[in-house]
Amino acid sequence: MPKHIVDVSKQEVMRSCRITNTAKMEVLAMRIPSKVGGFNDEYYPAFNSNEASSSAEAWCAGNDVPAKTMQMTAAKKAAKIK
Repeated sequence: MPKHIVDVSKQEVMRSCRITNTAKMEVLAMRIPSKVGGFNDEYYPAFNSNEASSSAEAWCAGNDVPAKTMQMTAAKKAAKIK
């Protein structure tokens, strides 16, 4: 699942799905236990965004551009694109 859908207010660092034998889909949330609570930016390093950094024509022409990254913030569940 995309990284930008995690709930940062609950220290959730990863979310995934599991399909059971009874045709049910369960959402699994991986959380870091914290006595302090709140947002900790050390848990959320920058990750590749879901936005293209260049066009297909530029890539075929040999232009290699680094991927755009996103950074999680405490103010929004969604991430900001850099």
